[in-house]
Amino acid sequence: MIRRCLFLTVLAIFMLAQFIYASGDDREGGISGTGISGVITDLGSIHVNGIKIEVGDAQVVSSVFGQRIAGSLEAGESVAIDVIRQGDAWHATHLKHYVPLLGPLARSAGNSFSVLGSNLIITSDTQFRGFSDKDDLVDGEWVLVDGLWRGSSVVASRITKIPARQIASVTGSYSPPQNSDDSFLIGNTRIEGIQPQHLSRGDVITVEGLVTENGLSAQSINKGLFTGNPGIALVEGYLTKPDAVGYYTLQGTGLVAYVDGTPTAMSSERGLYCAKVVSKLKIKKVADLPETTLLRHDVMNRATKGWTQLCQN
Repeated sequence: MIRRCLFLTVLAIFMLAQFIYASGDDREGGISGTGISGVITDLGSIHVNGIKIEVGDAQVVSSVFGQRIAGSLEAGESVAIDVIRQGDAWHATHLKHYVPLLGPLARSAGNSFSVLGSNLIITSDTQFRGFSDKDDLVDGEWVLVDGLWRGSSVVASRITKIPARQIASVTGSYSPPQNSDDSFLIGNTRIEGIQPQHLSRGDVITVEGLVTENGLSAQSINKGLFTGNPGIALVEGYLTKPDAVGYYTLQGTGLVAYVDGTPTAMSSERGLYCAKVVSKLKIKKVADLPETTLLRHDVMNRATKGWTQLCQN
């Protein structure tokens, strides 16, 4: 197997997971139950503090855009990975290309951009494939958007021009119907045509369907961020503020929790978080993360020092 390591913006998470599942110098055997979600920032044979992520070039990566091989992954793409630890190394057992938005681009006269009704936040770190920069973005062109949900918008890490397709898609947090027509929202994308069953507020779902004026006429709905069923998720993203009953979620991940008693002030800025997937418990913050990719690396490297018990309990 050809080894290829993914250095993610969630690099710190992998180091933290080492501490979660091992103490002292005990690094033997295989340990399962960890899900990782973030944005790829670099590729190569990377070893940091004894942690490495091994991915075979021919290993399958799934997504709404179709299956591909792991050797084709590039920086700027958002991923959700199931991992196990064997001996001194972390191994990816399932890889998913997390695609928040895929569909025709809308460019307004005010030079703002959206896909399927949900706005795009384009930063100095946003990468472009098929376009030279944001000034080259063309209204009506089909795009695949990588990145993280922030409110009803996606902070785009990468925007890729793709051929027009019959089916578009959106992946993000489910919001129950608020209208008499039973349509519902993911971000600011309105979903019509299917009455979802057995979904709860905040569940992460992928909807595929035909393009409408501000969303999709759904043809299929699938639930879940990770391919497997990890017990602990270690994720980069944006946290919502607690509402009147203490509910909050890590946007676009399906991770939901409640605060005890009176809702407390919580940062909604970009951060690194750990949480139990199936339990409605508090989501723990590992670190606040800058929006700039280079600065995030520095913050993560500092944040991991001495955090031996961070995600336990």
